[in-house]
Amino acid sequence: MDALRELAVKLGLRIHAKLKKEDLVTRLARAGRRVASKPARSAGAVGVSRRRGVRNPSLGRLAPSAKRRKKPAAAKATPARRIAAPTESPPQDAPLAVEVAHKFDLPRHPIPQGARSPHDHLGELPDAYGTGLLFLVARDPYWLYAAWDFTPSQMRAMRRAARHGEMRLRVDAGEGGALGICRDIALHPMARDWYFKVDHASTEYRGALGYWDAEGRFVVVARSAPTRTPPDAPSPRVEAHFATIPFGMSFRRLRKLVDARRRPGEAWMEAISRLQAEGRAFPFPVGAERPWSGEQAQRLTERIQAAAHDAPPSS
Repeated sequence: MDALRELAVKLGLRIHAKLKKEDLVTRLARAGRRVASKPARSAGAVGVSRRRGVRNPSLGRLAPSAKRRKKPAAAKATPARRIAAPTESPPQDAPLAVEVAHKFDLPRHPIPQGARSPHDHLGELPDAYGTGLLFLVARDPYWLYAAWDFTPSQMRAMRRAARHGEMRLRVDAGEGGALGICRDIALHPMARDWYFKVDHASTEYRGALGYWDAEGRFVVVARSAPTRTPPDAPSPRVEAHFATIPFGMSFRRLRKLVDARRRPGEAWMEAISRLQAEGRAFPFPVGAERPWSGEQAQRLTERIQAAAHDAPPSS
């Protein structure tokens, strides 16, 4: 920006401090075109006009002037004054090219070979790795999601061995399959995952991927680990933990203060809240909260359940 201002001063442009860069560049471009198109002043001799004669009434003719002035010599040519212009003036109709750098632009120069990472060009990720795994997880209390990792060639081989060329996903419910098979889904030939609905919340489910062979046996090619759907009700835990954490204290120092008195399996924030409620000494002011009574916890549970089922709370 300073270089552009110096160039503007050389060209005789009037600029002010709040002039934007793009406006300054535009004015410099116009000034450069004017300088490039303006012809230089030619160095010629300065002409001197002769003085006309004066009419003499007695002679009836034009008499020359009493004193004839000598024709002065031609003035020496003085070179025209030139204004310093940019080294490379842009064409008259072409805008001034300005290169603007952006934050995330890639460099135009080639990257040295030694600076390249061996992980830059690993190729495209495959559609499947062929591990033969079946993944089953609960999306909500009544929906499950299943995905399997088989390559297209593995799936084609299994469909050729299957009766009617059909792969199936079977899901049983209950601990150890106590509730029996609840879903038997015929899969699309190009499917690699599936969403399906189940009947019970807070229930354990297992999946099996396979096919019926020509002899009428169900051949299992993959089994999933058990998964449990979440309950269709608010959590029974209604306790609330309040802890004071100073803004200026580092977590490393705060952890040293808590880890010595932290119980096995206790969450970090729960430990801080318990220690502050017990009146433990901390190097910062702590406002301990009184624990909730059983009646308060019961009323909070009723209100949460009523809001979840869109019903008015009991008085």
